[in-house]
Amino acid sequence: MNVIFVSQCHKNALKETRRVLDQFAERIGDRTWQTSITHAGLVTVRTLLRKTARKNTAVACHWVRGKNRTELMWIVGNASSFNSGGAVPTNRTERKILRSDSENDWQTGEIIKLLVSLAALLHDLGKSCESFQKSLENTKPQKSLIRHEWLSVLLIKQFIGSDDDTGWLNRLADGDISFPSSVIKPKNTAKPFSGLPPVASAVCWLIVSHHRMPYNDEPNEIDNLPEAINAEWCRSSITDEDAIDGYFKFPMGTPADSEKWRKAAAKAAKRTLQHQNIFTTELYDPYIINISRMVLMLGDHIYSSLKSSLDRVNGDPDFPLYANTANADRGAKTKNQKLDEHLLGVHKFCGQIMHGLPGLRKSLPVLGFHKRLRERSALSKFRWQDKAYDTASSVREATEQGGFFGINMASTGCGKTIANARIMYALANGDTGARMTIALGLRTLTLQTGNEYADMLGFDYSTLAVLVGGMAMKELHELNKEENTTYGESSEELLPENSYIQYEGNIDDSPIGDWLKRTRGADKLVNAPVLTCTIDHIMPVSEGTAGGRQLAPMLRLMTGDLVLDEPDDYDIDDLYACTRLVYFAGLLGSRVLLSSATVAPAIAEGLFKAYAAGREAHNKNRGQEHSRNIVCGWFDEFTSHAETDVSGGVFAGLHSEFASKRAEKLTKSEVRRRAAIIPVVDGVYSHRELIEIIINAAKELHGHNSFKDEKSGAESSFGLVRIANINNLVGLVKAFADQDTGDDYAVHICCYHSRFPMVLRSEIEKNLDSLLKRGKGKDIASNPVFRNSVRKYPDKKHHIFIVFASPVAEVGRDHDYDWAVIEPSSMRSVIQIAGRVRRHRDGEWDKVNIYVLDKNINAMKGRGAPYSRPGFEKGSSCMSKQTMTELIRAEQIETVNALPRIMEKTAANHKDNLSDFEHYCLRRVLTDETNREVFTTARFWNTDAYLSAYMQYKKPFRKEDGKSIEYVPVYNSNTVIMHRLEEGKLVVDGELFKWVGKPDADFFIPLDYEELIEELAEVKGMSEEECSVRFGTFSLTMRDKDLDSYSYNEYLGIFKEE
Repeated sequence: MNVIFVSQCHKNALKETRRVLDQFAERIGDRTWQTSITHAGLVTVRTLLRKTARKNTAVACHWVRGKNRTELMWIVGNASSFNSGGAVPTNRTERKILRSDSENDWQTGEIIKLLVSLAALLHDLGKSCESFQKSLENTKPQKSLIRHEWLSVLLIKQFIGSDDDTGWLNRLADGDISFPSSVIKPKNTAKPFSGLPPVASAVCWLIVSHHRMPYNDEPNEIDNLPEAINAEWCRSSITDEDAIDGYFKFPMGTPADSEKWRKAAAKAAKRTLQHQNIFTTELYDPYIINISRMVLMLGDHIYSSLKSSLDRVNGDPDFPLYANTANADRGAKTKNQKLDEHLLGVHKFCGQIMHGLPGLRKSLPVLGFHKRLRERSALSKFRWQDKAYDTASSVREATEQGGFFGINMASTGCGKTIANARIMYALANGDTGARMTIALGLRTLTLQTGNEYADMLGFDYSTLAVLVGGMAMKELHELNKEENTTYGESSEELLPENSYIQYEGNIDDSPIGDWLKRTRGADKLVNAPVLTCTIDHIMPVSEGTAGGRQLAPMLRLMTGDLVLDEPDDYDIDDLYACTRLVYFAGLLGSRVLLSSATVAPAIAEGLFKAYAAGREAHNKNRGQEHSRNIVCGWFDEFTSHAETDVSGGVFAGLHSEFASKRAEKLTKSEVRRRAAIIPVVDGVYSHRELIEIIINAAKELHGHNSFKDEKSGAESSFGLVRIANINNLVGLVKAFADQDTGDDYAVHICCYHSRFPMVLRSEIEKNLDSLLKRGKGKDIASNPVFRNSVRKYPDKKHHIFIVFASPVAEVGRDHDYDWAVIEPSSMRSVIQIAGRVRRHRDGEWDKVNIYVLDKNINAMKGRGAPYSRPGFEKGSSCMSKQTMTELIRAEQIETVNALPRIMEKTAANHKDNLSDFEHYCLRRVLTDETNREVFTTARFWNTDAYLSAYMQYKKPFRKEDGKSIEYVPVYNSNTVIMHRLEEGKLVVDGELFKWVGKPDADFFIPLDYEELIEELAEVKGMSEEECSVRFGTFSLTMRDKDLDSYSYNEYLGIFKEE
């Protein structure tokens, strides 16, 4: 391709740009180059320019497409040097011609800056105490009995006395600053926030929360914050008088003894007094207080980590107190920053951060013009995406003021993943570019979505970041992807038609840019224009209550939009955290799109209420002229609709109307899945009796849903047996080995669940993907795994392939089965598994291809709350019946689709129907804001709970009932020994695991742990032991009752014998 490079660089940036471009292109002007270059070469040029980019870098690349026609491909550096088409402006003005072009609409920005300024200068006063200064002498870190944040609050409280805000600020401004040499020890129950004037109270809350949000287990106190905060909320216990005596003594003085600190404090106080609005503004406004805390923490993190003395400020030369230590030679600790210097430095950096925050989004890389996202769909099946794009484009301007909350309810196989990107791209301003985050629940889904964006949209590593937590899993995924490019899939390289414009941004020289580069993982999380990640990466925006884990996710949501994938897949207890995430997305200014074909009305309404509450606070502080109501959009394969002024009371009706129209369309659609309920074990339960029922059901389903293998002439089918619990699943697989399946049948099985060593699970998933992704042109009969299995039994007339799977098969794998047998946990689980049947095959199907067991195994065993873990029953909150015959209406089972999830019926008794019970459980948690007896999600924003970590501790995301421990079968010298990982070190733990033999059955996916490790070791250039540790890990959540042994086999995974 022929390209032209245009440079608008200045100073040293121009020298660097010339040095790079002169190697690849001919200079045809002082700042212009031209060359013919390959796509790979162009990627190299862009990479080199990005590596050398600095504040004054600005380079545009134009593709010469034909006579008199060029197309902008990308911009590296300062995109404001060019217009959206890459042209250089002939004139400039600093007048604010358009209100929307104003970078700074931060109505309360100055208030935030003043609060942070005061808090920065006061946040570590408590480090002046005798005990803290002595602790810096120790080579090993010691736990503080009284936290320095709490001591800082006590010192400030004593300094303020009975003054109001103008009183103590005037004293500070006049230099009347002194702190006592000792503080009277308060009681544990003392509440210093009580009686503090508003500015002082907000400053003290910022101080007390700048390392960890305050927390107490008392639910009645969340309506009385911050006044209720005492020492126990801050991990401080004032009990042992002798041990804590040194915490209340300040023999070496305080920062008030530093002349430079006093000048800075006086200046900050004077500026605060001059800004009268601060005394009439609600300072505990969620936006003001959360942004202030973020800026203070960023400033503290950045300054504390500085190594070069050139970047540091100077305090008084002989000041005796220190703030922290640094690592010296051989791991020893040495005193680092003096306390007055640290406070002054944090104060300076907070000011710089706050100055740059309004323009942060413009300084980050964005996705500009993208041909594939804008062009019309060629296939009729995907033309609904064009309507969705047009609908989103029509409300673009309104969303910039009112925010956006949308739901994509398109069915599986309609291209929802690409549609999500197109919708968010359409909502973005064409001049400022798009930034979006796609948050998914599973690692496998995240990797698949990343692949889809890379393959179909042409995104490269500089545009798309894929974050899944463990690099090992990503490496295995990439290796499997390389192997699975056969069987009808195209392996051609992307054509240049997928080219797009990326504006690189210009953040590197700022404090935030420097922090992003030095903080592991933060750079990719914040910088990438398109981020595909597991939800765990973005969830700390609300759940990261300690250690600064929320800082990068907050910056991400402040500068980009959010797609939340399959929110209805989360457990009801996890939806508390999901609502908090969506609340923060609204608070920080993101647009939000939910992506789910089965989203329940209560989930849609609950998440909308969370977004609306957050967005209301955002708009109030950002000077938005629009009303607080939200722009909403609904999308599916049938229609697209948007409303520009939606309040909480209106949303439910609009959503119900859209869902009803969708239900009408679905009712008229082709039926691909038909189900029936089959009876189960009556009497004492045994795996042997249930497996007989399942095998007989499999034969019946195979008889109606098989395909003929032309090479062998045999009838074959692939079926999924979903079992809720891993131990029961393995028990049934073992019981299958004793079954006689008949003379004409060969049954080939696979055991698939989450508790396998990583490399074995990856191998299972790789083979299932190659077999069951039945896309266009995919011939399952030519697959080597299938052929090898059929070849073993040439005389058999029927080959039944059964995948015995736990709920991991419900989501995350794009598999297409011929039939399924389901142990029910909920209506949602039935619908999700049904979605795996005939997934890739269009056309009406008139035969039953799904059997649902009449009871689940817990009910067969006579256990209480049988439809729980997984399921919606909990404790005494149970359904009135236990059989599916009584709990599922005929129309819900005869044709299995999303209707029972998306449509909520008014039921006389919600306990009489499986679907009604689920809707009831979701609604009472997500939408019932008036019932004080129910612990609702809305408590987070309807009370003062956002000023503490109470909700996060009570309803954490993905709560584990015990301690999660990592194990690994270590392969070395032709032997495998089980180890556990403790702080990165291997500890032999063979006693916990009992090695069992492989059941006498035909497992159609061959698994050999030692062979897989040897192959990986050769590819990666590692030893077998190193490879085991990297790719062979698995996790167990250990509770006291789990201290007896587990069993392990390569084909069965890790399980407990029953």
